[in-house]
Amino acid sequence: MFNRFLISIVLVLNFSDLIFAGEIKNNFSPALTWAGRIFDFLGVVFILVYFLRKPTIEFFRERTKRIKKEIGKAEKLEREIVEKLDGIKTKMELLDEEIAKIKDEYEKNAESLEKRIMEETEVEMERARMRAEREIENMVKKGMEELKKYAALKSIELSEKMLKERMNKGEKERFFEEIIATLEKKN
Repeated sequence: MFNRFLISIVLVLNFSDLIFAGEIKNNFSPALTWAGRIFDFLGVVFILVYFLRKPTIEFFRERTKRIKKEIGKAEKLEREIVEKLDGIKTKMELLDEEIAKIKDEYEKNAESLEKRIMEETEVEMERARMRAEREIENMVKKGMEELKKYAALKSIELSEKMLKERMNKGEKERFFEEIIATLEKKN
């Protein structure tokens, strides 16, 4: 790494002579001056690519790993939510069956007792349904949030993949130049 640093310093110093030589009154032709500027630019690009290539590749590898990990978590959570939702539906079916059984038992009793029990049963049934509906709504909200996260992660992944496939060499160079310019502004 230290050798790379020394080589880049020597190259930059060499290029700086060419850059400043172009600024001072020169006796070269305009074509030769432009060739020197192009050479300087290519040297700077080479240095940037030389130092930023590995960190950039590593950044995207790590990001891909994190995205895959998050997708796995989202899929696991989705399965758990579906299982819980199925369990709630089963409980609701059993609850409805149990309520029907209670109704049949109390129909055999006197009318006054029947009225009172029917009222209590309806109240309990309504409470149970309200609790179940709230629980289902909460589970659906959580599920929707997780699905949104999952969809966002997938769309990011697909966008990244589509960008990689659709970008030609010139667009990739322009993209990396923009990234480099952004990094230089931050520094």
